[in-house]
Amino acid sequence: MPAFLVAEPDAHHDYAHSVALERDIHISEVTQRGRKGYKCIGCQREMQAVLPKVQNYRPYFRHDAKFIKPGDKCTFKDEDYRRKLAATTLELNKEIKVPPVYKYPPKGVAGLALFLLPGTVIAASRVEKNKYFFEDHNGNIKADFSYHGPQEELLFKADIVFYDENDEPILFIQLGKRKKLTVNEFAGLKRLRVNTIKLTIPKESAEAIEISQKKGDRAKWLYHDDEQQIAYFSVPTDLGDGIPAIDGDPDRLSEESYDCRKVQVNNLIRALGRCLESEPYRTAERAVVTAIGRTELAIKRVGERRAVFEEQYRNDAETTYRGELDEIEARRVQFRTTKAGLNGRYQRLDERYQSTKQRLREEKALLDANIRQEEIALGGTGKTIGQLQDDADREHKATRDRLDEQFGRELESIGAEQERVERAIAIERAAIERLRADITNAPAELIRKQHSQRSYHERLEAAEKEIIGGLEKERDGRQERIDGARSDLAARFDELRRQTALAAENKDTEGGTGLSQRLKALSPARGYVLAVENGKADSRRLRKAKDFIGTAAFQSWLLQRQRG
Repeated sequence: MPAFLVAEPDAHHDYAHSVALERDIHISEVTQRGRKGYKCIGCQREMQAVLPKVQNYRPYFRHDAKFIKPGDKCTFKDEDYRRKLAATTLELNKEIKVPPVYKYPPKGVAGLALFLLPGTVIAASRVEKNKYFFEDHNGNIKADFSYHGPQEELLFKADIVFYDENDEPILFIQLGKRKKLTVNEFAGLKRLRVNTIKLTIPKESAEAIEISQKKGDRAKWLYHDDEQQIAYFSVPTDLGDGIPAIDGDPDRLSEESYDCRKVQVNNLIRALGRCLESEPYRTAERAVVTAIGRTELAIKRVGERRAVFEEQYRNDAETTYRGELDEIEARRVQFRTTKAGLNGRYQRLDERYQSTKQRLREEKALLDANIRQEEIALGGTGKTIGQLQDDADREHKATRDRLDEQFGRELESIGAEQERVERAIAIERAAIERLRADITNAPAELIRKQHSQRSYHERLEAAEKEIIGGLEKERDGRQERIDGARSDLAARFDELRRQTALAAENKDTEGGTGLSQRLKALSPARGYVLAVENGKADSRRLRKAKDFIGTAAFQSWLLQRQRG
């Protein structure tokens, strides 16, 4: 706001209560002068809004003379109300922006200010107002909303206190105008080691007060613990002009002087003397001395009783458990003997195991060498067991192919003979059908010639029966030959299977057949099992073929071919 001339500061007020708005307002919010429903916040009497028509005079509220009696005096002060607004805002927002921290050279020393910390926003977990911090009779720091003790024991009174999550004070805020800390206040802050700022409150509305707290332009450090703990060191003067100052000492914090140190030492001496002379200390001292003496005597007596008890309990235990102790000792000796025997047995077993392991290794090496020699010298051919097995497989396959070819030729021969018989039967049946057709087409002629040709017909029927009988006999003979060929093939297959199985089981290598010679070549080896299994599989397949020829399905198929 612009600077205004103040005519009567005691009678002028910046704040009043608006009946229409039902809240307190600032004079800057008023647009109409006179009686417009304004009341004094303190005495609740009617007030008027004065909006001067003369330039450079500020507006204000004043009490209406109509409601003022002689001798009445209102105690309301704008400064107290602004402090209340600032404290309420801090309680609600729980944060404030603080200025940067600088370390200034001591008085009488030329130099630039050292930048320590930037300006930041400090947020609190809890906020309290009007808190007193003091020492009790025992030297402990206490805090309360009131204090009635000696002034020398009061460390500091804070208008606003910010607490962190651990409920420890982190910031003191002093509201309103004040110059510097007193010696006692500075000593108390060094004892508390809590950062402290001074917050100047603008003469404006509540919103402007809140904005100034967020901007931090009206906050100034009174005490900062980091600044006190860091010693100043000089900086070259050619680094710049330093920080421009608005007033004489804009951000200079209070310095520790001789008087301040003297006060601290006196406070410390007084606190120590008070603590040593206090009744709780003397009582505690007497109690500690008495307890020490009593404890030492008790320790001595307990030590003596302990020695007696230990000797007594040792004797009683040895007397009571003598038998068990002797038994345990005997078992211990037995255990040691058994352990020694087991160790010896284990050593012998280990030696046997190692010797057996070595012998098996040698036998394995010898056996591998013999196998390699047998593979090389097997059959005098120089072929390996795998090669001999392949030769046996090829011979078995050739034998199987020859048997399959022979069986196929027999089947083809049987089929050709069967077709010839079927063709002859078909020719005879066709002749009979032609005769029957002639009889059907010429019944009259046959009737006339019935008596003359009866014998001829009888001869034809006889011839027909004879021909059909002959054909049926020939067919039966053919069937017998087919059955005989089938039985012969089955017998040959069975004989071949029997000979193969017998030669394999008896390891017959003396015969003149190729199989005997192969068995003779493969008898020292272990690979003959695969050839035998393949031979068994082929025998099973031939047996299934033989069984299928004897089934009703094959017979039905064969009859259909014969009748077709």
